[in-house]
Amino acid sequence: LAPVGAMIASRNPSTVSSLILTSPPTYKDMVTAVPSNELEKNYNFLKSPIFGKFAFSILESRGIIEFFSNQFLFSEKCDSSWLDETEKEISDEARPPIQAFNAGLMQHRSFENELKQIT
Repeated sequence: LAPVGAMIASRNPSTVSSLILTSPPTYKDMVTAVPSNELEKNYNFLKSPIFGKFAFSILESRGIIEFFSNQFLFSEKCDSSWLDETEKEISDEARPPIQAFNAGLMQHRSFENELKQIT
C-alpha cells in the first residue's frame, strides 16, 4: 500500500506533512516500474484455475496469514481472534484485489515523482 500512501501524500501536501514507509515495497521497487509483460504473467498465474487455485490454497492457509500478519501488520504477534476473522473472509469473491496486488499491479509505474514531492 506504499504507492497509495505516496500518491495521497504528494497530492495533499497541506494535509499530509510526512510519510513513513515501514514495509515492502522497498524504495528501489517504488521507483522501478514492473514491466507490463511481467505483470500480465503474474496476474494470469494467479487467475489460473490450476496454478492460481494452488497458490491461494497456500496464501489463504492460517499459517501463512499468521506469518505475513506478524511480519507486516502487527508490532506484536497477531492473536487467534484476528486469524479467525481472516478465515471468515476467505472467499473466491475476495480474491480479485489480492490477485491484482500480488501480481504487482500497484507497481505498474514508478512513484519517484511522488516520493520526491514528499521528501
